[in-house]
Order: sequence, then C-alpha cells, then structure tokens
Amino acid sequence: METTPNLDALSREGMLFGIAVVQAPWTKPSVASFFTSTYASTHGCIKEQPGSFLTSSLITIAEVLEAHGYYTLAVNSNPHLKPGTSGWDQGFHLMKHTDTKPGNPERLTDEAIALLRGISALLEKNAEKRFFLYLFYFDPHYPFEPAHKRFTLEDYGPLGGLEGKRRCIVNYDNEIVDTDAAVGRLLAELKELGLYEESLIIVTADHGESLHEHGEANHGLKLYDSTLRIPLIIKGVGQGRVAGQVRAIDVMPTVLDVAGIRPDGALREQMKGISLLPFARKQAERTGLRAISETQMRECNQRCIRTEEYKLMQIFEHGVEHLYDLRADAREEEDLSEEHPELVARMTAELEAWAGSIPQVEPVMEDRQIDEALLEELRAIGYLR
Repeated sequence: METTPNLDALSREGMLFGIAVVQAPWTKPSVASFFTSTYASTHGCIKEQPGSFLTSSLITIAEVLEAHGYYTLAVNSNPHLKPGTSGWDQGFHLMKHTDTKPGNPERLTDEAIALLRGISALLEKNAEKRFFLYLFYFDPHYPFEPAHKRFTLEDYGPLGGLEGKRRCIVNYDNEIVDTDAAVGRLLAELKELGLYEESLIIVTADHGESLHEHGEANHGLKLYDSTLRIPLIIKGVGQGRVAGQVRAIDVMPTVLDVAGIRPDGALREQMKGISLLPFARKQAERTGLRAISETQMRECNQRCIRTEEYKLMQIFEHGVEHLYDLRADAREEEDLSEEHPELVARMTAELEAWAGSIPQVEPVMEDRQIDEALLEELRAIGYLR
C-alpha cells in the first residue's frame, strides 16, 4: 500500500540516504544533536523531565544562520521543544508551537504556509536575504491517533502478534499518510511562491518507532534499529542514492557546507559530524562512518556503536553487551557477543576511545516552575511515566 507518494517524489528529485542513524532514540537529545552536531554526553540535554536544557554554551544551527543574515523561523508541535522549555529557541527570530492532537500535520502546515507567504513578501523587498525554516511534525508518533483512517485492520490481513501491535501498525501507517499529504501541500506552496527550485529541503526524523519489537511499544528505552534508523532525503545536493551509513550529527555540517559557511574556532571544534556533500557527489555505497548512539531515559543507561556491518550495544543497567550482524540479522535477534569476543573487544575499545575524545557534561537541569499543562501533554504522548 502506498503511504508516501509526496516523499517518494521528493526523494527522486534529491538524494536519498539509505542508512541514516540518530544519536539518541527520543526527541529531546536527538534534536539537540541535530541542532549542534554534538552527542548527548556533550550537549547534556538527555533527561526526560522538563527543566533539562540545551546548554547555552553550544552554538546551534539557527544561531549560525542568523549570524549570516538568514531569517530563522520554526513551527514545532512537540511539547519537549516548546519555546522557553528546553533552550530550543536559541537563534530563532520566531518559533511557533502547535498541539499534538489528531490533525496536527494539517494545522502545522497551515502555520508554515502562513510563514512562507510572509517570507516571500520580505524576500521580494530584499532579494539578498535568505531564510531557514524548521518544521517539526509530531506525527507519526505514539499514541498513534490519525485524523483520517484510510487503512483498517482488514486491509492488512494477518500481521501476527498481539492485537495491540496490529492496531499500532495500521494507525502508524495512517499517520504517515496524513503527514505525507501535509508535506505535499507544503511543497506545492513552495512551488507556487517560486521558492522551491532554489531551496535546500531536508526531510528527516528525530527517531524511529518500535511497534512492539524487542518488547518495546514506543521508543527511547532501547537502541535497536527500529528506533535509531530514520529517513533522510536532501533536495539540493544532486540526485541519486547514498547507500552507506550517515548520522544525524552530519546534517548541520552539510547545511553549512551548502550555504557556503566555513565553521571556524569554537564551532569547528564543537561539531562532531561531517558534511555529506562528498558522499552525495559520488553516491557512495559505503561511507566508513561509525554511528554512536546513547540513551538515559528513566532507568536506562545504554550506548552503542554501529558500523555498516555490526552493532555493539552496551546495556549498563543490566551489565551486558549484545553484538549483532546487521547484514545477516537485520531484526537484531541473534546476539553474537559470545561467538566473537575479539570483535566485541575491538568495538568496546572504539567506544571507550570515543568517550574519552569528546567533552562530557552533566545534564543541564534548570530550576524553574514547570507548567502542569506541559507535564500532562508529555504524559499523553508517552513520556514521564
């Protein structure tokens, strides 16, 4: 069944990255890594509770673009990223917030189109200006409440497993369809305003979703590919496909590279990702990049290193390690750590070397009054249990 006709069309016009991996499997630390090209251990925004702030000492992509004369705007629908709650508004001239209720993709697109029309009018008066517009669509996301139910259980036949799992899959797909339609409307507006051809357009996600795989019905608590792998489409860097592995921390350096901005000083030292333009130009089958991800949600304390062939997962709360052969075992069901102790030792040493090479900070928790309505909104979408 077709769920993403608009995104499929965009991927044919741009560059599709076949293996893209986030540095954390839930919103707050993952978006911080996108915004700063750093790991959660460095930006410190890793705790689930409100009050966990992105440290102001780091330079965000919005701050860089603002300093280079861009209008910087955002429309967000995740309560973790509300202006004033976690430091996400650093560098934005304007950040608007919508709710997470069914129909969110349509409402967020309405807000985005209104901003685009205002931007278009500004650009007509000042053609030298540029703009950066960040949109955070909440859907598809737990608790999977699509506004339109195009698919039903009968459309899928026997999926196996629990009834709750089957309903999750159907509603997840319904939310994908809703969001794809909203993105299609946004792209059509860009074309109508004459902004599409010259725009760098990136479609990605802050995490995946575990639909009852590995005993997880949501995301954030484990480091399997169901929650770490994300889509990544970039229009404006050529057409084709990069099959090799890339990372969320590589998006910021890529944007700055396309914009002709050369990081220096503190920013160059801060960013741990690299520009993806060289891989895009040659449509690389392999990149050789290693992806490191971590989570500290609730009682969990885990990290992993992922190559294009293997993943080593360290689960500190249980004192165990798991090794998976990703090409032979894409579902990560067979732990090979006992069969390959030399590989475990080598990948463990790489993780230790990584941990020793980056700045490590304690999570930034600010003591300020938290709105009870925000807490309820977070609980409704699966956080703060």
